[in-house]
Amino acid sequence: MLLDQKLEQVSDEIRSDLKTAWQTSEEERGEVQKYLAEKFATLLEVKPEEVDKALTEEHKAEAAGFKKKIDTLEGYRRSFNKIQALFDVGPAPVTRLLQRGDIESPGPRVTPGGLSVLSPPGQDTIRKPEETQGETNGYRLGLAKWLTSRDHPLTARVMVNRVWHHLLGRGIVATPGNFGRNGSPPTHPNCWTGWRWTSWRTAGP
Repeated sequence: MLLDQKLEQVSDEIRSDLKTAWQTSEEERGEVQKYLAEKFATLLEVKPEEVDKALTEEHKAEAAGFKKKIDTLEGYRRSFNKIQALFDVGPAPVTRLLQRGDIESPGPRVTPGGLSVLSPPGQDTIRKPEETQGETNGYRLGLAKWLTSRDHPLTARVMVNRVWHHLLGRGIVATPGNFGRNGSPPTHPNCWTGWRWTSWRTAGP
């Protein structure tokens, strides 16, 4: 063994104790064993190239076969590149309405909110939900709840239209990415139960 060959370089008095210390897990080593393992760590470390050199031709061929299998399996692994995430980095900055669009002329302070045309009267402000966890302003969760609210007039209709489009080849509205004035009118306006076509067109972006 490579370890035994390296142990030949230390004195007979400590060889047995050093081998025992080296083969004992770090958590289970006593104080003396920790000292010995740390003192002779560089000497006893077995490097990969030393292992490769010590292999017989038969073992080298076997190792090459294993490596080929590993490379094949690695080739099946999907790569997702970077995983992007959003998180708070401190208190939310104060946002102001810029006078005439000039960054040097900040006007009144504005707060996060949804589009007034898509919100019930007086309910277009994005508020921090009660179930918000951690030290966060809750704006992202508030926006998500506003978008997925049962009272939101567009989210469900846009989703249903996209499902219709993918299943049947054409949505109730032929322009699934544009529900506004420049988009196509719905083929069946009455499918939007409880919402008149005229008000739906007005509510578009």
